[in-house]
Amino acid sequence: YWTYIRSINLSEGPKIFGGTYFNEAGLNILEQPEILRPTLPFSRNSLVFNYAAQSGEDESFLRFSYFLEGNDTKWSEWSPETKKEYTNLHEGKYVFRVKAKNIYNYESNEATYEFTILAPWYRKWWAVILYIILATAIVYVIVKLYTRQLRQIIRERTAEVVRQKDEIEKQKEEIEHKNNDIMDSIRYAQKIQTALLPPEQD
Repeated sequence: YWTYIRSINLSEGPKIFGGTYFNEAGLNILEQPEILRPTLPFSRNSLVFNYAAQSGEDESFLRFSYFLEGNDTKWSEWSPETKKEYTNLHEGKYVFRVKAKNIYNYESNEATYEFTILAPWYRKWWAVILYIILATAIVYVIVKLYTRQLRQIIRERTAEVVRQKDEIEKQKEEIEHKNNDIMDSIRYAQKIQTALLPPEQD
C-alpha cells in the first residue's frame, strides 16, 4: 500500500502542491516529474507537509515516519500525526520522505517530494563579489587615511627635528661667539699684565 502526500502549504497559508502529479499526457502519476520539482525563493523557506495512507485496515492504527533529506539526520519516530512543519530551512536541495506502518506493522511504500530553496540575495555569488569589492574599498580607504596620517606625523616630526637642529646650530654659534669674546678678553688681559710688568734687570 502507498503513503500519499496530500498537500504542501507555505507556513503563511498558500498551497504549492495539491497532492497529484501529472505526466505530459495529463494523466495522474505517482512519481514526481522533473518539471514539478519547484524552486522556491528564500522568503518561502517554511513548509507544512500533509500526508495520509490507505492500508485497507483500520486507519486509526496507522503510524507515520518522515525524513527530510538535506535537513534531518534520521527518520522520525512513528507517530499518528499526519502533518509536519519545517521552518527557516537553509538554501539547498531537499527531498521530503514519508512512510506509514499499519496495525500489522507492515510498512508502506514511501511518498517523496523534491524541492529546492534558493539562497537569499545576500548569500548569492554576486553578493559575495560585492562584499569582496566593498571590503577591498574599505581597506583601501583605511590604508589611504592611515598613510595620510602617517605622512602628516612624519612631516611634523621632520619639522620638529629641523627646528631643533636650527636651535642647536644657533646655540652653537652663540657659544662659539661667547668663547671668542672670552678668548679675546683673556688675550687683552694678558697684554695688560705684560705691559704692567717691570722691565727685567741686566
